[in-house]
Amino acid sequence: MKLCDQSIEFTSLHNVERIDSFYFENKRLKEVMVDLKLPSMGATKTQKDRCMKKLKAEIKSNSDFTSYLKEFLKDLARDIG
Repeated sequence: MKLCDQSIEFTSLHNVERIDSFYFENKRLKEVMVDLKLPSMGATKTQKDRCMKKLKAEIKSNSDFTSYLKEFLKDLARDIG
């Protein structure tokens, strides 16, 4: 995750790869499975879900990033609306 790489310390680079591939590169779960050499679709989904859970926890525990994200979303909503 390009933005988050700079703002949050992840416990594993694999978390970034899994989340980035799925959400930002718009890859299907099967493509992520093949790219990351995971054994099955179920394992891929489980890993993605675990990574998202860790990311959410990291964001919640980082008050500076949470404040930044809130402001970013307000600005985005203003620009869209």
